[in-house]
Amino acid sequence: MAKPVLTEAMVEEAIGPIDRWHHNCHGASLALVRSGLLPEGSRVARGGAKGVGSQHSWAVVTPKIGVYDQSNWVVDITLWSYVPEAPRLYIGKARQWPHVPKGSGHLRQAPAECTGPVLSTDVELSSGAKMFLDMWAPLGMDHRAWHILLTGPMQGWPSKEIVAAASHTKSLAHMVPIDILGMVTDENPCNFYF
Repeated sequence: MAKPVLTEAMVEEAIGPIDRWHHNCHGASLALVRSGLLPEGSRVARGGAKGVGSQHSWAVVTPKIGVYDQSNWVVDITLWSYVPEAPRLYIGKARQWPHVPKGSGHLRQAPAECTGPVLSTDVELSSGAKMFLDMWAPLGMDHRAWHILLTGPMQGWPSKEIVAAASHTKSLAHMVPIDILGMVTDENPCNFYF
């Protein structure tokens, strides 16, 4: 994917003055994604960015293999309001600033034992997803195992399928962080991500 061609004037014509979005990173990113200036499939990501002392949101341009790919193009129109040396319209690869979405990384901690009742998804999982869960928690997925999985790193396992299934399971849905659901799956909770 080529670098997005945007100017401050284009952004301001579509969503209003950039200054008005000062410290409103999620609202600005969502407005930008919905503006039609970015290719279809672009979405809001949420996590951390260098120099921002709290959670931060930005637009990821059509992430082909997910928001965690550090070669994704990022458009951030509020970074300047947290980091004075940042341009008012930041466009760069995610790894350049860097912008790191919540859930980035690979699983390291597996549950050592099953300490409670085994919980299953109400949604039928693919054989690959079932195989992963059996391998990751051979004694079964209890509440603790699900919590570790759903709040941990999302890379390197069938997170898209399993997170979506968990979000549609009454006993598990409360454990799925909204940011993970909005970034990892095709779901758009509260219409906050695209």
